[in-house]
Amino acid sequence: MLVGTNFVNFLAYIYHLFFGRILGPSLYGELAAIISLISLFTSIFGFFSVVIVKFVSMEDNEGRKRLFSWLGGIIKKVAIVCSVILLLSYPLIAKILFTNSLSAIQVGLIMFFTFFIIFNNSFLEGLLRFKELVIVGMVTWSIRIVAGYLLFRLGFSLSGVVFAILVSNLVSAWIGKNFVRIKGVKFGSLIYEKRKEIVKYALPVLIMTVATGAFISQDVVLARYFLSPHDSGIYAALATMGKMVLYASVPIIGVMFPLVSQSHTKGFKTGKILLLSGMATFFVGLFVVALYHFFPETAVRVLYGQKYLTIVPYLGRIGIVYLIYSLDLLLVSYFLSRSKVVPAYLTLILALTQVIGITLFHSGIGQIVNVSTFSVLLLFGALNIYSVAKLGK
Repeated sequence: MLVGTNFVNFLAYIYHLFFGRILGPSLYGELAAIISLISLFTSIFGFFSVVIVKFVSMEDNEGRKRLFSWLGGIIKKVAIVCSVILLLSYPLIAKILFTNSLSAIQVGLIMFFTFFIIFNNSFLEGLLRFKELVIVGMVTWSIRIVAGYLLFRLGFSLSGVVFAILVSNLVSAWIGKNFVRIKGVKFGSLIYEKRKEIVKYALPVLIMTVATGAFISQDVVLARYFLSPHDSGIYAALATMGKMVLYASVPIIGVMFPLVSQSHTKGFKTGKILLLSGMATFFVGLFVVALYHFFPETAVRVLYGQKYLTIVPYLGRIGIVYLIYSLDLLLVSYFLSRSKVVPAYLTLILALTQVIGITLFHSGIGQIVNVSTFSVLLLFGALNIYSVAKLGK
């Protein structure tokens, strides 16, 4: 999972670095804002993922079939409604992101297939089918890179690059469904008996996924709104490099969650899993931060090129932001896997502090980085206070 997912993350970075170079700061800032907006919408419904992984890891084969049918019916309805709303809202999306209408229209279509990718991938994670999960990610980013470049070279500019995202989501949703391997079950045809438990668990998870997902997306969107087109593109590159720290450690969290859930359900102790996961997360993230601290100019030149060297003074700082954020996510995920939901509500601190802070302080890239630093530290402190109070129980 660690090796495979980081290879997928490597492809994702190749995507951003490649198009950052060929589009230039202004157009790349537009693309990054579109992707961040999609990620923001995805985070709103990302709670489905955590809920699915939790309950899939607890169920037997028959229970999983009922869960697949019942939740699949809900996902299908939500996907249709949300996509229609986004399609009708394309003028507003185009205005907020300063993008063309065709790219804005595609956001709604991309989100439709994104729902099914979340659904399928969550089942794969809950079933511990990490190899298949990695394959879906590889297919997604490979199509985005190859198709995006071909459409750009054919003269479709940014709209063609965005269309490649749509194509990749369609293909990945289809592949993921086949990997889940639950045959002969139609969406909505079966009832899942633990519906009340899911609803009770879903509310705090919804808050957590929206808050934590917003953190890695809303800063790029707000930077696009408050900064100049050129500076917003520069900030998008900085944020993307910072997320390398996060994405390097996310596979550890992805493996920890179902393992802790299964162990806790069976009555086993889970502290050792948390300790090992925390150590792995810290040292993996620290390695990337060290590269940014000691070789910032080299890292920027290799990844983005000469045009983006203005982010060098902020690179080490953004790396530390995402290292602390990774540890925040690890602690929240650990407690959720044990059905402890208070940390999920604490994540509101993160999202609200960042959005209020950037709204008030946005005179330059440095101020936005400072706001994000304060936000992750505030959440980290709150989570540690809760951990000291609860880990012994």
